[in-house]
Amino acid sequence: MESTPQPTPDLPEVISDIPEWMMAPQADPVTANHPQVLREYTNMVYEIALEHVLPLLVSGRTLDSILSEYHSNIEPEKYRAWIYRNPQRMERYQQAMEIGTEAIEEEILRIADASNDNPEDVQRSTLKINTRKWIMQVRNRKRYGDTKSLDVKMTTIQQDHLAALKALMDENVIDVTPTQMGDGE
Repeated sequence: MESTPQPTPDLPEVISDIPEWMMAPQADPVTANHPQVLREYTNMVYEIALEHVLPLLVSGRTLDSILSEYHSNIEPEKYRAWIYRNPQRMERYQQAMEIGTEAIEEEILRIADASNDNPEDVQRSTLKINTRKWIMQVRNRKRYGDTKSLDVKMTTIQQDHLAALKALMDENVIDVTPTQMGDGE
């Protein structure tokens, strides 16, 4: 027994004979009415993407370039915010960025070795090298940054020594309060 298509109440009679696969896509009722489901789906997509992104960051690539080639439409700003909301993700991301500086270091050597005698090529190579050096300083301050630190070493004075110093100071206090002189002077 063949079933004939039944007209749907919200479509005119003429359109009801069109197969469903030819109809314009409608908003997914599950995600449209349930933001929690959409949030969970986005979180799942981001988690899967992270396993793809981290190895490419280690190879020296930038997050923007990786996400522009990724099959899902992930906005770099939102993705970074998602990464930084979780301390473990943030630590993994920062470690990948630090390790990626070594790949950039090798790239700098290739650029420097490949430069020609043409002044324009030399200037372009210099700009590329300086840009990559700056990226390395930002990504891995401990190893490549111009950090200035001051090491201060203090010894702990025990409480009785500190009390003895205070007592010694109290005994040797000289009163320097000005006094009024008499009229005869």
